[in-house]
Amino acid sequence: GEIMVDPNAPTMIRLAQAHQVLGTEPDARIELDAPRLMASGCQACGVCTQMCPSSALELRVADSVAHLSQNLSACSGENSCVASCPYGALSSSGQLRLADLVDRDVRELTSFPVSQCRRCGADFPDGEGEDGGAKTLCPTCERTTADPFSSWLPPGFTLD
Repeated sequence: GEIMVDPNAPTMIRLAQAHQVLGTEPDARIELDAPRLMASGCQACGVCTQMCPSSALELRVADSVAHLSQNLSACSGENSCVASCPYGALSSSGQLRLADLVDRDVRELTSFPVSQCRRCGADFPDGEGEDGGAKTLCPTCERTTADPFSSWLPPGFTLD
């Protein structure tokens, strides 16, 4: 028959696959090296996906909805995604457990409707502008339109 456990997968993945095949529950105390990521206030900028050294984060847009997901088996636990998010939208709430892998290999962290910036074409979260109408510019184009000669640092970054 078909082999349900990938012999080339990392040890924790093979263990989770074995639990799935056997229909047993793993020890809930077994922690993985990967953090349990949370996302709130994501701006769909993609910085976290670019900074992840193990390519464990994916940001995709389908039908005008952005989806940010974490590949649990690929995550190396370095938290560089959390540290690099210019909006402070990613955080870690402890470690993932083996039981998380048994349920699924990929966790969706957040999803939200997006629009495309009329100036640069970047995806950004839907919302209302100051005039009550739909926003048409991404946060970056909005700032440069308001003050084209100023400089801007993302929230949380300082010049020391």
